[in-house]
Order: sequence, then structure tokens, then C-alpha cells
Amino acid sequence: MVMWRIKGCPKCGGDIFLDIDGSILLDHCLQCGYVHPRQKEACPHCGLGMTIEQYDDDEFYYCIKCGYMNELHQAGKP
Repeated sequence: MVMWRIKGCPKCGGDIFLDIDGSILLDHCLQCGYVHPRQKEACPHCGLGMTIEQYDDDEFYYCIKCGYMNELHQAGKP
């Protein structure tokens, strides 16, 4: 599944999708090709940057320090 931000491109106003390269998150525009590293998601409990972990078909943000886990919200999933 792909995560989208409709009309979220700062360059052309096009549609941004979340691209994952290893543990690096990238905003990628479908219309103009704009690519920009996304800010690391900070853990709401301890403030450390979280990584992306995959369990079965679901992806989660995971904090190595405190163990906090939050599911990535993806388009097309309830």
C-alpha cells in the first residue's frame, strides 16, 4: 500500500507519495518528480527518532529506546 498526500508537493502542487528506501522516508511527487527526505518521525513518549518496522503486511513506526509503536496510516486501509 502507498501513503499519499494529495496536492502536497511544495514545488508543483501535485500529489506526494511516501517512498521508503531502507529506513529513509522520502516524499516523492508523482507529477514533477520532486524528491525530498522526510523529517524523521519523533517518538511522542521519549522524543527519539523512530524507525520503520514491518510485521506481516503492516508497517509501523517503532522507537528503539522506549518501544513505542504506531502503525503507518496508508491509503486504502481502514
